[in-house]
Amino acid sequence: MREREPINQTPLSDELRRVVVIDTETSGLDPYQHSLLSIGLVPLYTEERLELFVSEPSILADPRSMAIHGIDLEWLSTVGESPKVICERFETFLAHHSHSPVILAGHNITFDLRFMKRLYRLADRPWPTLISHRSLDTHSMLWQLAASGQIPFDACSSDGAFRYFNCAPLPQERHSALGDALSTRELLRLILARSTNSP
Repeated sequence: MREREPINQTPLSDELRRVVVIDTETSGLDPYQHSLLSIGLVPLYTEERLELFVSEPSILADPRSMAIHGIDLEWLSTVGESPKVICERFETFLAHHSHSPVILAGHNITFDLRFMKRLYRLADRPWPTLISHRSLDTHSMLWQLAASGQIPFDACSSDGAFRYFNCAPLPQERHSALGDALSTRELLRLILARSTNSP
């Protein structure tokens, strides 16, 4: 992974201190059928990090999704924590390591948010009030750069973006929630640096 470029310290920096990058690994694509398996969290401006493993009561697994991240469900059943405990740890991390209201960011962030809300339904807990109703999506930010001719459109996918911006996780960390969250944070920093350094 390349050394990150500095982000200009503008008044927006205080707002960006509210940003926490999230990535999730799941047992499939449908949050009404499939399970949330792991969560990676990294604030944009600090080096704190957290990886959580979820043990849902029952898991419907799509073999195609399971082959991507390689999480072993038997292993998960021994190390994973209940949805209720995961929700508590998630909120504690956000409260301690970012400004409120927290803005969650990710690549295709809607996917991650849908599975996080599944988690809260399973835990029978309301969605946290410390989280903003707004979010940041690196895919949308990249698409805007591509549409204006600043980057190629094949740099809009996560794999394409990691290659183009030279911020890919190590092979053994790709498609782990924490590994992908760390690289997505680096990607977001680089997109922001490009924006603030442009004339």
